[in-house]
Amino acid sequence: MRSASCSSCSDTRDLHTYALPLRTKLSLSYYQLCDDDLSFSWAACSNSFDSRFVEGRQMARTNRRDVLAAGEIQVVHCINRCVRRAYLCGQDPLTGTDYEHRRELIRQRLEFLAGIMGIEVLGYSVMSNQFHCILRSRHDVVETWSDEDVARKWWQLCPARKTKDGRLTEPTEFELNSIRNDASGLKEKRVRLSSISWFMRFLSDAGEYRRES
Repeated sequence: MRSASCSSCSDTRDLHTYALPLRTKLSLSYYQLCDDDLSFSWAACSNSFDSRFVEGRQMARTNRRDVLAAGEIQVVHCINRCVRRAYLCGQDPLTGTDYEHRRELIRQRLEFLAGIMGIEVLGYSVMSNQFHCILRSRHDVVETWSDEDVARKWWQLCPARKTKDGRLTEPTEFELNSIRNDASGLKEKRVRLSSISWFMRFLSDAGEYRRES
């Protein structure tokens, strides 16, 4: 664990970086994933110019479907930030509650999702009220998976049945067939397994962290 700086935050006192081997040079545009109560949206940004503001007026964020293409390999910088002064990790000075254990939960969740989905985690940072991920989509890898692979991987992400304590269970042949035999649904699930938006959705599932806590 080491301290590091971040392009979107000047305060590095409690920034902890967990870097996985970087296998590509990140010389591309910077895209920010914004999470709100309704949906994810993308904003094209740079250090010197914010495209959301034109002549002093705030403009609508660019829809992610206009920025990202499902059939391309892309590297994206994703951000998820807490609101209402809530703490993600560390000691909350207002309540005195210590959320430091969440750093390891986020690391475990990233490892779990990267092992199932066609998304490579090139690096990430966990801060007191936000976390950052550098992700690369690999639709080309997902296309090589069999229908059996897709069905089993989707079951791990969205199981229709769990144990009493909320743990994953092994799917039956009938349950796998219900996924495999739905041609249109299986095609959509294959696309989602290489979707950065769906990766961030699963990563940000608050229920997973409450259950692990």
